[in-house]
Amino acid sequence: MELNVIAVAIRRRWPWIALFVGLGIALAFLLPSPATERFESTALIEARPSTNITSPALSAQPDRYVQGEVAVLNGSGIRGLVADSIEGNLPPEISISQIESSDIIEISVVTANPERSQLVAQAFAEIYVDDAREQVDQSFAPEIARLEGELEQIEIDLIEVNATIAQAARPFLAAQAASEVPQPIPDITVIDPASVARQQLLISELQQTESQLVTARSEARSAFRTKLIEPANLPTFPLGDTTNILRIGVAIVFALLGLAAAILATRFTRVLLDEQTLEEAAGREADIRLKRSPSLTGVNGHDIVKAQPKDIQEELDRLAVLVELQHGADRYEATLVLVGGAVAGAGATTLAIQLAATLAKRGSSTLLLDGDLEYKDMTTRLRAPTDWHEDDANLPDFKSRYVNDLHIVGTDKADPASKIVGVVDDIYEDEEPIDIIVVDVGNLRRSAVSAKLATNADWLVLCVPERNQRRRDLEQTADTYGMTDNLLLALTGARAKRRIKQQPQPQTEPRALKPGPRKNRDTQGAA
Repeated sequence: MELNVIAVAIRRRWPWIALFVGLGIALAFLLPSPATERFESTALIEARPSTNITSPALSAQPDRYVQGEVAVLNGSGIRGLVADSIEGNLPPEISISQIESSDIIEISVVTANPERSQLVAQAFAEIYVDDAREQVDQSFAPEIARLEGELEQIEIDLIEVNATIAQAARPFLAAQAASEVPQPIPDITVIDPASVARQQLLISELQQTESQLVTARSEARSAFRTKLIEPANLPTFPLGDTTNILRIGVAIVFALLGLAAAILATRFTRVLLDEQTLEEAAGREADIRLKRSPSLTGVNGHDIVKAQPKDIQEELDRLAVLVELQHGADRYEATLVLVGGAVAGAGATTLAIQLAATLAKRGSSTLLLDGDLEYKDMTTRLRAPTDWHEDDANLPDFKSRYVNDLHIVGTDKADPASKIVGVVDDIYEDEEPIDIIVVDVGNLRRSAVSAKLATNADWLVLCVPERNQRRRDLEQTADTYGMTDNLLLALTGARAKRRIKQQPQPQTEPRALKPGPRKNRDTQGAA
């Protein structure tokens, strides 16, 4: 999507975005805030399979065992044991999950009481660890029980052998006790060699079995690798309120929705978006670019003639030079300039007034004529005289008191287009002392005056507003007048709008006009 479409959408349809943002904020503040504080306690368990468990699946998927243990912790068995341990129901906010890419299982419990949160989290951890240890012990229990049984039997057999050896040696001990002369006692291996051999064998078996039992018990302890690495903590501060974050998120989502709606409306609108699309619809580049002039905002009456908008004066001077060059090429006839737009409110009236004033200030005797029979904006704004006839020889002698050589003539409701055209013809035929005629023709597509004068016009200034210019209207106007070499495309800062036809205004004595001296065209030409 082109960046200029987004920029135009934001610039022209920002109220839409503001509306959506307002709706999002209003909805966000309707979200309920938490009624009580919440405390979170966390315990960490390292869950590793015992050494006696070997599986190709665990080698290929190291996280598989941990994921299985998480499922065990979330199962009803462990939860039931925890509920019995804490002697109550489990809280709803219990989260048991694997820390990514590790053997660590995190147990998180959130309640309204910090001690309760710690109790439940610690119970989960301890019960799971004890259960895992019991399972490992059960896997080694048969071997340990066998070795313990063998050890016990060996000890019994050894006791019996020792009793047999003592019985065999008792006669020799008694004879020695009865004799006055000490008699040597034979070695026990001589007295009962079989019992002694049996005794030595049992002692060896006893030592070997004890070693095997110690090894089995050591393996059982080392095989258990699951451990509690971090006991449940006692939370001291409540959890932060996420409601504000959620509210901000809702506002951002609605702002994006508003932007999307503005972009879609801009993309599929029939109104031209910017200067580039305006020039494409007109089929040519703009000759004059007049931005919206703050100095003309709210100005009406003859003050608009008196005003000198410095922000657009450079472009007005350039347009005036083009008009004067045409007059210089044929200085024995008045130069005819038609100023109109492709839509009502295109800024044609303001441009016509300012162009005529600029030409007059530059020394050209200029006639400003209202040829807009539909709205008569110029006549209303300047209170131009309308009580004249096309055969009135003194027609051009009404002059502006603010600008020398500027003659202003209005039009009445009953004036036909032929009457306006007749004024222009009289100036040509009677050689009136006028150098340049600027006619405000209003909407070119509906102007009867422009239709009759376009073929004789030296310049046709097509005003295109910055906003609300429909593509179809501009294309139709460009198709009608765009093939002429004397067309000037002027982009104005106006904002076209649907206008209601004005009611006729009561005419009063024009206080801004006064008679002025004529100029002799022959004398001017000779000079």
